[in-house]
Amino acid sequence: MAVGTNDEYQIQITAYTSNYDAEGWTPLYQACVLGDIETFKWLIRNRADANMQTISGDMPLVAACQHGHGFLIQTLLDEKADINQALVCAVQKDYDRAFKILLYKVRDLDYKVDGKSLIKLACEHGSIKAIKILSAKGADFTEIDVNGRTLIHFACNTNSLELIQFLLDKGLDIGIPDKYGRFALFVSIYKGFYALSKYLVQKKCPIAISEEDTKKALISVFESGNKEMSKLLVSNGYTDKLINFNKTMAYYAHKFGLYEKIEILRRYGIDIKKRYKCRYIPMILADIGGNDDISANLQYQMCNNYLRSHTNILNECIRIVYPPVDNVPARKWEHETSDIGTLGQYTDLFQACISYASIWFEQTPLLLAIRRGHTEVSKFLLRHGANVNLTFEEWKIKEDISLSTTIVYGYTPLFAAFQRKDYEIVDILLDKGANLNKALYDACREGYLDTVQFLLQKGATINSIGRHGQTALYAACIGGHSTIVKILVDQGAFIDAKVRRASFSDEPTCLHAAYLSDSFDIVQFLINRGASVDTVGNFGRTLLHTSCRDGSYEIVKILIDKGANINASDIYGATPLMACFSQNIEHTHAEEDFFWNKETIIFV
Repeated sequence: MAVGTNDEYQIQITAYTSNYDAEGWTPLYQACVLGDIETFKWLIRNRADANMQTISGDMPLVAACQHGHGFLIQTLLDEKADINQALVCAVQKDYDRAFKILLYKVRDLDYKVDGKSLIKLACEHGSIKAIKILSAKGADFTEIDVNGRTLIHFACNTNSLELIQFLLDKGLDIGIPDKYGRFALFVSIYKGFYALSKYLVQKKCPIAISEEDTKKALISVFESGNKEMSKLLVSNGYTDKLINFNKTMAYYAHKFGLYEKIEILRRYGIDIKKRYKCRYIPMILADIGGNDDISANLQYQMCNNYLRSHTNILNECIRIVYPPVDNVPARKWEHETSDIGTLGQYTDLFQACISYASIWFEQTPLLLAIRRGHTEVSKFLLRHGANVNLTFEEWKIKEDISLSTTIVYGYTPLFAAFQRKDYEIVDILLDKGANLNKALYDACREGYLDTVQFLLQKGATINSIGRHGQTALYAACIGGHSTIVKILVDQGAFIDAKVRRASFSDEPTCLHAAYLSDSFDIVQFLINRGASVDTVGNFGRTLLHTSCRDGSYEIVKILIDKGANINASDIYGATPLMACFSQNIEHTHAEEDFFWNKETIIFV
C-alpha cells in the first residue's frame, strides 16, 4: 500500500526530531541550550523524546537547567523528563547551576540514584562544584560503603588533587583502610596518578596493611620508570619494614640511584656481580640511570676484588680493546651509525676522557666524557665538531641474543646527559642537532618515564624509526614498561607497525614483543586498543600459535575472544591446535635449523 502524503510528512518529522547534528546534538537539546522557545514547542508537539541524550551524554533537561530557562524546565518535567537521569548527568558533568535546580526539585539530600548517594556519585566523578554545593547544604561526608571505602577512596579514582584537599579540609581521615586493608594511596598509585600520590605521601598516608599489597604498589611505581616518585616513596620509609624485598629493592636502588638504600642493602650482603633482568649487573644499572657515584663505587669495588684475586696484573692490562678491522662490516645501515673500527682513531681522546676502566660498550669520546661527568671535555669536543648522534650499531646481528641492546650497543649522548641532569650539556646537544628520536628509543627501552616525557615535550616524534630500525613503542614493549606504552599509545603511536629485528630473538611487532618480554598486561592493553590479533611474527606464526605452544591460557582466551584465526598456519603448516602439542619444547626442529644457519640470514 502506498504511503500517503501525511504519513511521509510524519516520517520526515520523526527522522528530524531523533537525528544528531554535526556536533552530536539532538534538535531538542540545541533548542534548550539556545532557549529557542518556538522551536522547542514545535519539537514537543511533534513528540520529540524528552530524554534523548546527545552523543556525549547530555540531556535536554540538564541543558535547560544549566542555562536557566524556567519554562523549558517545567515543560520537560511535564513531558516526563527523567529527573534521576538528569541528576546523574548534572553530577557527572559537574554542571553546578543545573545541579542546584534539580536538587531543589528533588528536595532531599539523602536522595539516591541507582543506590548511590549524591555525594558518593559526585566523588566518583571528581565533580568538585557539586560536592561544594552538597557541603553547603550539610551533606554527610562520613559515608563508608559496604567495601569499607570512604569518599577519599572514591576521589582518588579521579586524579583530582583539589577534591582530595577539599575532603581533607572537611576533616576526612586518610588513615582509614577499606575492607581489603588498602588506603587511598594504594588507589592513586594503582591508577598511576603520581601527582596525587605525591601529595598523599606528603600527608603520611599509608599504602596498605598487607605487605603483599604494599609491595605490589611499590613495584608498579618502580616499573613505571617514574624516578622522582620512586625516590619519594623510598625516602619516606615505605620500603623500610618490608621482608624479603632485598632483591627487588636492590635492582631499583641501583637503577634509580637510591644511594642510602644501597648502603643498607650492602650490610645484608648484596651481590655486586648479580645479574638482573636483561643480564644487567648493578654497575650497569647505575650507569644507565645516570647514577655515577653509585656506578663508580661499584666499579671500584669490582676492580679491587679483581686485583686482589690477580696479584700479578699490570696496569697495561686495563686498556681499550678494538676488534680487528677485518671483522667490521663495510656496510652501515644508518648514516649516524659507525662501525667499531672507527674507535681505533680515538685512542688519545679516550685516554683524556677516562679516569679508570669504565668502558663497557662501544662508544665515542663525547659519550664517554658525558658519562664520566667531564663537562669541560664534553664542551671541548662539541666545539671541535664531535658528532652528537654517533652510535655503534653494527650491520650484522649480535651473536648473544640474551643481552639487552643497551649492553651490546650502549646509548646516545643526549640520553646520557639527561639521565645525569646535566642540562647545560643537554641544551648544547639540542642546539647541535641531537637526534631526539634516538634518545627517545633509549629512554623507552630502559623505562625512564621522566626522560620519555622530557623528550616528547622537546619534540621527539612518536612514530619515528629510532635505533636498530625500531620504534619507541616497540622499545617500551620489549622492555616491558607498561606506563610508557600507555603514554605512547595515547599520543598516537602505531601499534601494528613492523620493525627491524636487532637480535635473533626479536619479533617484528609490538604485540609479539610484549609477549616475548612476559608483559601480559601490555599484551592485553595493546589488544584492547586495537592491535591486530593475526599479525605474523617469526616463522609465520601468529601470537595464538606462540601462546598455545607456551600454554598461556589467559592470552589464548583473549585472542580467541577478539576473533583470532584459530586455523592459521605457520610457514611449516602448523596450526595453533598443533602448537598446543609442542608445549614445554624449547624449539621445534625448524627453529633449531634456523639458529644453526643464522649466519646466512639477512633480516629486513
